Amino acid sequence: MRKILYFILNFNDYKFEPTAVIDHTLLKQEAREAEVAKLCQEAFEHSFAAVCVNGCWAQFALQTLRALHAQSPDKQPVKVACVVGFPLGASTSETKAFETKQLVEVRLRPHRSCRHR
Repeated sequence: MRKILYFILNFNDYKFEPTAVIDHTLLKQEAREAEVAKLCQEAFEHSFAAVCVNGCWAQFALQTLRALHAQSPDKQPVKVACVVGFPLGASTSETKAFETKQLVEVRLRPHRSCRHR
């Protein structure tokens, strides 16, 4: 009860930033490096919560966002989110688990299919 009352009494002091809950997304199969870089730049400029990309672009997005954050360390960092089992979600749970494990274990290193796009 105290927490609710505290929130009600201090509601005017609470600042909600809508951009802090937005994931900026680029999931098209034919995405190019320049498009992913632009996505990261826009997300960083607007202080979005995350960029959401296919796993093959995760490492590139992470490096791009780290470089942007190094230039402006006072800004909130943008996270990288990845999809698995995309676009249909029709793959088995085991396949999705493998995809997820691969992204985590290789520290989001890109797949060869995306390196030369």
